[in-house]
This record gives sequence, C-alpha cells and structure tokens, in this order.
Amino acid sequence: MGYGRENVSVLIEKRFFFVFDVENLLVCDFTDNQYSMTYHRRAEDIKPLVRPSKITKEQALEMARKCLARLGYSEKDLPLLPPRVNQWTWEPPGAPKPEMLPFFTIEWPWSRYPDWEYFTIEIDGYREKVTHFSTIHPRQDPPATE
Repeated sequence: MGYGRENVSVLIEKRFFFVFDVENLLVCDFTDNQYSMTYHRRAEDIKPLVRPSKITKEQALEMARKCLARLGYSEKDLPLLPPRVNQWTWEPPGAPKPEMLPFFTIEWPWSRYPDWEYFTIEIDGYREKVTHFSTIHPRQDPPATE
C-alpha cells in the first residue's frame, strides 16, 4: 500500500491496482494488471489477443459512461469535450495491414487544455470489462476556469 498527500494506493492479489482520493472519496486510477493493454507490449503478449471484439465502439462508449457514473463522476457537470473512442490495432513486422484488437480507449479531453485527457477508460471488448481508468482531477467539483 502506498500513501500520497491525498491518495492511497492498493494492489490486490498482484492484479488490481487502485488509487483512491481519500479527501474526496473518489477512485482516481484503476488498472487490471492482467488484462490492461498498459502491460501488453511484447509481440508474444499481444498475438494471443488478436480476436474479434464482442462489442462495438458505441457499446464501449456506453460502458465507459456507466463506469464514470458508478465511480461518482458526472460527465455533464465537468469541463469535458466530447469523448473520443479508439480501437487498438497491432501491426506485427512484415504484416500487410494492422490487425484489430478487442480493446477500446475512451478519452474525454479537458475543455481548458484539449490535448489533455481529463478521463481515460480502457475497455476489453472481448471480456466486456473495464481494464483501466484514470483521471487528472479526481474531484466532484471541476477545477476553476479562468
């Protein structure tokens, strides 16, 4: 378990990593270390993941929105731009074209700094589960705008 000024981090069974904002009682980071693409970087890790997704980009976005709500965040009350949904691809050396992976990253840019992701959620479209969540500002009240 790690401690920060306002955060506590917990690793459960060497798989689930959480960071909690204890002052505001919110989750500010979550990673499923077994399935998140954050940890799949080598070809031998990625090749077995090449399979069709069971969900569409639209369904991944809906899952991500439900995740935000379950974590206590209100999409409409925060300074967010419309979300971007990207599906992961893998292009092994010498392949004629990239192969689709069943993973989606949904990013909500911050309206103040559009190149910063206020929220990022990764969805495993094969298992239909959230595998990663992070935010740059884990608070109910959005940061003040100038």
